[in-house]
Amino acid sequence: LDVQMPDMHGFETAKLIRSRERSRNTPIIFCTAYESSDASAKEAYNLGAVDYLVKPLIPEIVRAKVTGFVELFEKTERVKLQAERLRQIELQEYEQRLAQESLRRSEQRFRALTEKGSDGIVLMTVHGSVTYSTDSLRRILGYPQEECVGRNGLDFVHPDDRDRVAAAI
Repeated sequence: LDVQMPDMHGFETAKLIRSRERSRNTPIIFCTAYESSDASAKEAYNLGAVDYLVKPLIPEIVRAKVTGFVELFEKTERVKLQAERLRQIELQEYEQRLAQESLRRSEQRFRALTEKGSDGIVLMTVHGSVTYSTDSLRRILGYPQEECVGRNGLDFVHPDDRDRVAAAI
């Protein structure tokens, strides 16, 4: 933006740019043809200027500055994106820890309830392998813990009932 423009000077234009959400973060380089006071440069930087140049402008210098600002913007955007990705990963890990803790507490409640009951309860995988059995079931069947877990649950069912039980499972 030129500091001295005919209808609206650059500082007014910068205020207008900064007042709009869409352009609030647009980098602004002020330039002027007049040697101005330090107050003008201070005002420019207070309005969010990224640079303040005095004419005559040297094209190579202006291109180098703009290139530097563009690179800085792109790097900042990449850092923001990485920060957001990291935040998402941390959120997923936190949610997984909560779910695991909830599952652990639920399993503790299940075990506390089933171990105190007189009913025989067994947990099996979808393939029929026993993963858990209550003390009452082991007493009913007459098997110790180490002989129940890992075996096929249908091994404990009477041969006459195995097809019906397997179909029900």
